[in-house]
Amino acid sequence: MAKGKDQQRAAAKAAKDAAEPGSGRASKGGDKTLVQKLKSRPVAVSVVVVGLALLYALMSPGKFRVVPIERVAAKDMTLARFLGEFSNKKPVIVTGAWNEDGWRPEEVVKACPHAYVRTMAHEENSKYWAGKRQIDTITLKEYYDTFFKPEPSQRPKPLLYGFEMSLNQYCPQLLEKMVVPSYLGEDAFHLSTNGSGIGWPSVFFGPKESETALHIDTHRTPFWLVAFGKAGVPLKRLRAFPHTDNKDLMKYGSPGENTNFRFDYNAWNPDFRKYPALAGSFTYEADLQSGEIVYVPGGAPHAAWNHEDNMACSMNYMDLQTFPDFVRRCSKNSPLCDLLRGKGEGLINALMARREKEKPVSYFDFAGVDDKATFCKAQKFATHRLANAKNATALDEYCAGLIETEAASEAEPVAETEAE
Repeated sequence: MAKGKDQQRAAAKAAKDAAEPGSGRASKGGDKTLVQKLKSRPVAVSVVVVGLALLYALMSPGKFRVVPIERVAAKDMTLARFLGEFSNKKPVIVTGAWNEDGWRPEEVVKACPHAYVRTMAHEENSKYWAGKRQIDTITLKEYYDTFFKPEPSQRPKPLLYGFEMSLNQYCPQLLEKMVVPSYLGEDAFHLSTNGSGIGWPSVFFGPKESETALHIDTHRTPFWLVAFGKAGVPLKRLRAFPHTDNKDLMKYGSPGENTNFRFDYNAWNPDFRKYPALAGSFTYEADLQSGEIVYVPGGAPHAAWNHEDNMACSMNYMDLQTFPDFVRRCSKNSPLCDLLRGKGEGLINALMARREKEKPVSYFDFAGVDDKATFCKAQKFATHRLANAKNATALDEYCAGLIETEAASEAEPVAETEAE
């Protein structure tokens, strides 16, 4: 009787061990559990883990690995640190470097009564640069009254971006408020055009819940951007992808008739099942607050989403770090290449001289003009060469009395020679 009970207990125990795969014991038949088998084969474990990770990535669209953009206080950002850690390497945000007074959207609208903006509609899978199709060109006030002033729920659809209003042409008085940090003080475009520049700095208006699709800036130039709006809240989310070693990112897209490069995927919700090579990529990301400056290296694919209404001031530029790469990539038919052709040595020397300035400079100093009168002469001449200005009323008012006649500006021989 006792022997029979012992046999029953033994049989029950064996059955229990066989039913518990995590028990670590062999089954009655002597077969190892799955865990025991994997433990005895570390290579198999690695393959399984990698396979599961890849499967998870492919089944989870929109999960780029995100690296936060580093923030540096203005007092801690020196030229040496910028050149050593960030320039032509990775994005960075500088806090406390810009006085916001006069730069908020409503203040800019009031200060720039003669300004115009291009209205741009966002189109998913658009053939146009940054997913933007131009709808019209209207006054800044009309744009603001339509897309910023009403409550978000009362605004017309689709939401339209107010795009790239050149301060030089449409609101030159605002430039007097601009102070450029020393580490952003190099620009071959301003130096090669007698200080007129080629349209930058510019401002654009992003209503709440509008966006700019993934794109690369023309000519792969670096840029800086400052967003302005309600204080203390995230205004604009920026994603900036690596500008080097990014073959997987560039694999899905191609140049187009209306854009330098069109990406096939969405920067915010990429479909890893359709574009599997993206699964190993990452993006830098940050939410910009009012008055923060972000620097993005040339050639970096980037996209933006607006959490709240904001206006951004931005400038693409050409510094010593990016000058060699620009020359290598430059097309013979490019107007920017033509602008810099034959000026290499002189521009390099002038850019090197900028690095001796350790303190922030005014916009006039940055542009290389002596005073307001010199600025006006350069800008009036540029107005006759550029066809993108709706009118010159703002510049005429700002420069009233400083330039004798329009004809005198057109006949300026030094500007003509140096600007070619």
